[in-house]
Amino acid sequence: PGLGKTSLAFTASRPLLLDFDKGAYRAVDRKDVVQVETWADVANMRAADLEGYDTIVIDTVGKALDALGADIIANNARLSYGGALNQQGWGQLGVRFSAFLKLLRGFGKDVVLLSHMDEKLDGDAIKERLKIQGGSKDLVLTDSDVIARISVFNKERHLMFSPTETAFGKDPAGIVQMAIPEATTEAFKTCLGAVLARIKAQLNALSEEQIARKAEADWFAAK
Repeated sequence: PGLGKTSLAFTASRPLLLDFDKGAYRAVDRKDVVQVETWADVANMRAADLEGYDTIVIDTVGKALDALGADIIANNARLSYGGALNQQGWGQLGVRFSAFLKLLRGFGKDVVLLSHMDEKLDGDAIKERLKIQGGSKDLVLTDSDVIARISVFNKERHLMFSPTETAFGKDPAGIVQMAIPEATTEAFKTCLGAVLARIKAQLNALSEEQIARKAEADWFAAK
């Protein structure tokens, strides 16, 4: 908390923030925000509702999954036990959240998931983990194309993309790490938008190379 996740999210291209965490008011240079009270507030979004936005930010994904879990229990008590999701309920949570992300991507939007982090002592090492309940942590790790964490060293904030033995990450674009500009600078105003554009360009380039390699392999197999 307090490292500037939400402020950074607002530097994406034309962002709309779905505020499950009720903390957007603290962000620097706020853009458009939807205060989400229940999952029903976002469940029936249509493409027309998101016209004028390029990036949808979910703040935080942990709170969003809590809201979805409460919706599942409210609509089908058989998917819960003692007020919490049972095994079937967790399965339903995964299916519905994946479908929601697919819906947003289907509208042609970039999707940014914000999460808090917690630490767990494993032997002598302190491991950093996403602060998300239950098996839905694996869901977020699997469904995300890129994962970065904000770390502070030398009094400067950095986005860390590469995973380590003690910390999560996913870096298909090969960024490894980058300094986050100071919030008072012009570079900060478009920081995340520039990062996302760089990532998409790199992933698209990889896709084109893979297509070319597959065509070569198909030719060889045919011959």
